Amino acid sequence: MSLAVWIEGASNIRDPDASFRVAQLVTPKTMLAVALFIGATVRQYTLHSHLASLRPPTSTASKPEYKLPTHPAFLNTVAPHYTAEIGIYAAMVLANSGRNLTLWCALVWVVVNLSVSATSSREWMIEMFGEKGRRRWVIMPGVC
Repeated sequence: MSLAVWIEGASNIRDPDASFRVAQLVTPKTMLAVALFIGATVRQYTLHSHLASLRPPTSTASKPEYKLPTHPAFLNTVAPHYTAEIGIYAAMVLANSGRNLTLWCALVWVVVNLSVSATSSREWMIEMFGEKGRRRWVIMPGVC
């Protein structure tokens, strides 16, 4: 994907009419995109760290003991770390004003792929934990 983003954006570099000014980078939209990217990245790291802390220790037991996540983000959502991942890609689309088709395709792919994965995770949680594993939302509170 990185190569495709650079190739698609290369025409902007070769455009003789395009003048580049640092002031063009410091806009409210860019600052919002950077804040969203950093916030979603930190959120995803925090949630992944919490999930890693729940991992059962390696043992010779035939069936490992799993635990439900206790982080507040998991109380109403099965996969809030997936929501953070979507935020990361949305920030990249926002950063270039949605002009890069490759980034749009990546965002759509991530939303669809992670929504399917989160639905499977929800089914697994219900199977493993019964009603305690049931969550109201799969990936985005208020949406799905």
